[in-house]
Amino acid sequence: MIKVKKTKVKDEEFARMKKVHNDLNKYVDKDFHFYLSYASRVTLIFIAVVVLGFLSYYFFNKSFSREKKETLNYEIKTSLDYDVVLFENPLGITNNNRVDSYLSELVNDISNNIHYEYVTDKEVNVNAVYSVDVMMQLENKETKEVFYTNTYPLIEEVKATSKNSKTFKFDQNVQLDYDFYNDKAKEMEQLATGDVTGKLIIKMYVTLNTKYEGFAKNVEKKDVVEVKVPLLSSQVSSTMVSKQKINDKYVENAKPELVNESMLYSGIALLIIDTMFLLSGISFIFKSTPKKSKYCRLRDGLLAEHDSIIVNARKMPDIKGKNMISCYSFGELLDAQKILDKPIIYYETVKDQKCTFFIIGDDDIYEYTLKECDVEF
Repeated sequence: MIKVKKTKVKDEEFARMKKVHNDLNKYVDKDFHFYLSYASRVTLIFIAVVVLGFLSYYFFNKSFSREKKETLNYEIKTSLDYDVVLFENPLGITNNNRVDSYLSELVNDISNNIHYEYVTDKEVNVNAVYSVDVMMQLENKETKEVFYTNTYPLIEEVKATSKNSKTFKFDQNVQLDYDFYNDKAKEMEQLATGDVTGKLIIKMYVTLNTKYEGFAKNVEKKDVVEVKVPLLSSQVSSTMVSKQKINDKYVENAKPELVNESMLYSGIALLIIDTMFLLSGISFIFKSTPKKSKYCRLRDGLLAEHDSIIVNARKMPDIKGKNMISCYSFGELLDAQKILDKPIIYYETVKDQKCTFFIIGDDDIYEYTLKECDVEF
């Protein structure tokens, strides 16, 4: 056995000791540290995401031209002037004496001069194609039932152009052998039953292809000019059937185009940074949000499922002088509750770590203790 010799320190030895002065300030951190609370961090991340998103949209918007509507107004005007060539007749009527209508028996040919004018409010290039045919139509005068139609070509396709102009126009003369068609109508009349009336319809088909510098594509307009000439009637005249004046417009929506590449790249970069801020904010919120342990989920499940028979106690019940009976599981405690028909008292001993369930009988107390260490490990 080792003996330790106890010694007593004398006063003169204390006097020889040097006093050590420890500078405690060196252990104090005097540097300034900036700290942000959880709410402040979430708020700053949200503001950064909104500001970067707005800037990204601004740069994207400035990098493309705005969608605009381009309009080209146009007007189509048609007119008809006609003349007739007469047979020799004892009445002395000639084509120099212009009247509104002529006796059909005296008319040999009809010369129809169709004037077509296409006017736009801006300079354009026009490529036009037109052709002319005539349709003979016979019908029953009383029932209006058409029993004969036939179409005869008069003028094959004609091409016309106009460049850098606001007005495109042409005049087309259409010679009509009226005596030929009227005699043919009379032959068909002999074969029909009842009174017959007929007409010739001259149709000029016009296709206008317009090129305007404000449009991405050419615009096409199809038009039909109709002139009517009666058959099997005492009087003959040429009249315009279709509208003599049309006002309309072409409209094209111009698609946005890239006008500033640097703005576009800046917008893309800001969008990427904004996405990174958004993802980091979501990650921060997810990581900083407290997660429930298995113990808490089990406890909350028991309280929710058996809420009708469980009473929450604010303090530990008085269990002195009672016989304590510990249950191995909550199921056994439920069996005791059914037998005793008394509520289960819940008391949280240690917050989110330990709780006890009681049933207080006359002399006995049934209890079940739920611990975090028993659930987690």
